[in-house]
Amino acid sequence: MKAWGNAASFTRYDTPAERDTYPMLTVPAADAILSAVYWHPGMSYEITQIWVLNPVQIYTWHGSELKDLPTKNGTDVTSNRTPRSKRLIHNPAYLIEARLVLRPEVRGSASHWAGKHFGILQRRLARGQVHEQPYFGQREYVCNIDVPNGDERPWAADADLGPIPLHIQEIPDPRGPLNCTRHRYERDQWVAETYRGRAEPSFFHGLVRGGILHVPPYREQA
Repeated sequence: MKAWGNAASFTRYDTPAERDTYPMLTVPAADAILSAVYWHPGMSYEITQIWVLNPVQIYTWHGSELKDLPTKNGTDVTSNRTPRSKRLIHNPAYLIEARLVLRPEVRGSASHWAGKHFGILQRRLARGQVHEQPYFGQREYVCNIDVPNGDERPWAADADLGPIPLHIQEIPDPRGPLNCTRHRYERDQWVAETYRGRAEPSFFHGLVRGGILHVPPYREQA
């Protein structure tokens, strides 16, 4: 899938106050873009490569944000604001390569399921249909999606990105801060159930060679 937009911000985990961005699309963000186009509880995506199509240009945005959510008691909005700055990627464009990973419950008919889901994804991309609006890191940075036309070429650059996010796993934890959702296959249908949990990220050493980030396997093999 090809994805591009006007700006992007993939916030680094080690700079939560003044938001700095990773210099390119991260693996969890690429997974979220694909899931925004088409999602099904019986499968998931595993990102294998990310191509950087445009030269990386990073600029700094200065502005103000609300410190707290607005209330109904007439709080002075001016006093509720605080100055912020963040670094953004200008004119980002990427090519995302991924594979479908099926849940164990449906692997008995793997070829049927894989062909079905891949066909749906391709049709939705060709028509510009999405499950929800995809974006680059933050919701204000909308991204466009399309089927690659075949003449895309990566930006010829090498980079050592250091530790970058690979996968975010939701771990059941009765004292966790998150309300998570999982699905189980029951009587030929998927049933959703919620549970308390926490998010546990994993990282890998990102090396871009010739404008391509090669991603190590991180999901169970289908």
